[in-house]
Amino acid sequence: MLTSTTSKDDEKFIYKALEKGDADIKMLYVTPEKISKSKRFMSKLEKCHNAGRLSLISIDEEYCCSQWGHDFRPDYKNPGILKIQFPHVPLVALTATATYKVQTDLVEMLHIPKCVKFRSTVNRTNLFYKVHEKSSVGKVVIDQIAEYIRSSYPNNESGIVYCFSRKECEQVAKELREHGISADYYHADMDVVAREKVHLRWSNSKLQVIVGTVAFGMGINKPDIRYCQSKRSCRRSAIFRHFGEPLQDCNGMCDNYAYGTELTEIDVSGHAKALVNLLRDMQEHEERATMLQLVDKLKVKMKELGASSNPTPDLKKEQDEQLVIQLLLDRVLKEQFQHTSYATNAYVTIGPLWKQEFLGKRLVRLEICMA
Repeated sequence: MLTSTTSKDDEKFIYKALEKGDADIKMLYVTPEKISKSKRFMSKLEKCHNAGRLSLISIDEEYCCSQWGHDFRPDYKNPGILKIQFPHVPLVALTATATYKVQTDLVEMLHIPKCVKFRSTVNRTNLFYKVHEKSSVGKVVIDQIAEYIRSSYPNNESGIVYCFSRKECEQVAKELREHGISADYYHADMDVVAREKVHLRWSNSKLQVIVGTVAFGMGINKPDIRYCQSKRSCRRSAIFRHFGEPLQDCNGMCDNYAYGTELTEIDVSGHAKALVNLLRDMQEHEERATMLQLVDKLKVKMKELGASSNPTPDLKKEQDEQLVIQLLLDRVLKEQFQHTSYATNAYVTIGPLWKQEFLGKRLVRLEICMA
């Protein structure tokens, strides 16, 4: 293995083996940084090729080339040089998560227009998908996560907790350790050696939980994929749609299908119109609000309307949040993101279709669970 943490002696041995071929090395693992930054490595690799010993190039997690890796591993943009420099050496590119658009991008970036593609379904039939309601109180969230880990995985099975920011990763890992859970953080700002040590401890089951940004085990790059709004459809349906696959039956492997919930629909057109009016007023006064702040303001607004001659039905806080999400998906509202050094804040504002609600031209119905 040739990485930034490889010792000088091992590096010398590997380079000699590449050039002279006098060592029994059948396979060499290299980081993309070596390909893009190490002229010495590329020189030795060329000598290995000229001697007829380079039989295959395999690139793992190749979707990083297209759109994910630029932020976390910028050197993933460069493996395409391998096919240019060694055009007759077979190349295989592997990834578990690539949409059709990403696949098309990879073919171009790797210079393999006549490649053969092998695809399997993104459906992982052994995984059970379940959505938990998240408290707006940070301490309660950590308590819930810790309790879930302890009760569901008493034998210290490995797991990952994802966070939106690097600072949050460090804080959550610290608080989980305070709950007696073996946890550490993993993100791109860490020293390379420290990051690899965390990964190795986790891989060797010496660390139960890694708290990471989405760059660790990189997932789906689609803002609204985290919104699984319908309580009637399978949790996997959003994933199938994202990857352009036909819907499949999950056979009870998600909470919507496994537990069965009695649902009803209610008319929330008045709430939707109140939300749009509220956001328009805030926009005029150059104010903004996160979803939680907006829901609190809506509660006050609806109480005022409830005292008028046209009272509206009261919604629970989680139902107000559900309504905001539904209007985001319907493009009546939209999110605006503000990036800081430690976090990304999401604010809600009016979207391109806000006039439909403002003018009362559309009936808005909300699915709610029956008690």
